[in-house]
Amino acid sequence: MRIISGEFGGRRLKSPKGEATRPMLDRVREAMFSSLGALVDGAHVLDLFAGTGSLGLEALSRGAASVRFVESDKRARRVLLANVAMLEVEDRAEVTAGDALSASLWAGPDGASEWARIIFADPPYPLVHEREGRRKMFAAVAELAADVLAPGGALILHTHPRDAEAKDFPEGFELERREYGRTALWYLLKPLSEVDAPPVGEAGTA
Repeated sequence: MRIISGEFGGRRLKSPKGEATRPMLDRVREAMFSSLGALVDGAHVLDLFAGTGSLGLEALSRGAASVRFVESDKRARRVLLANVAMLEVEDRAEVTAGDALSASLWAGPDGASEWARIIFADPPYPLVHEREGRRKMFAAVAELAADVLAPGGALILHTHPRDAEAKDFPEGFELERREYGRTALWYLLKPLSEVDAPPVGEAGTA
């Protein structure tokens, strides 16, 4: 597993043995970051179910301002901390131990809301396979989208294609789905507020 592009492009990341973590395939990660484009530059990022940190570290490599990683597994967290140290990004990375679905771990600096321009949610497949896990996951997605995601930002959920439907997601957001073999990426895009939107007549002018 490696960093694909940016400041650390080509650098290899450590990963634990076994199947406790499920890193996103390089080709899927590359397609996802290509689709996000300039949204990553200068972004504050929340990386849930972070595993070894491949998504958040890729974001830092591509110019993200900061990433909060949330991971409950001790072994994965040790590897994540080693990857952060190897890339020397401790000043931009916060590694938090705990349940990624716990709202107490989502608050921004000084308790700020709507602070994360990008939220990655890469839950283990068993969580979204099980009925109760699905309920908790999509309840968390709705809360994250409403309270943590910044206007103009994107929440990306990584699932198996059969583990989510459009009706699972909250209304009031633009929703896109992209499939890559046995992987599906759901993009939940938060509209800009009236305060953040450009004045009428200025958008698209030369």
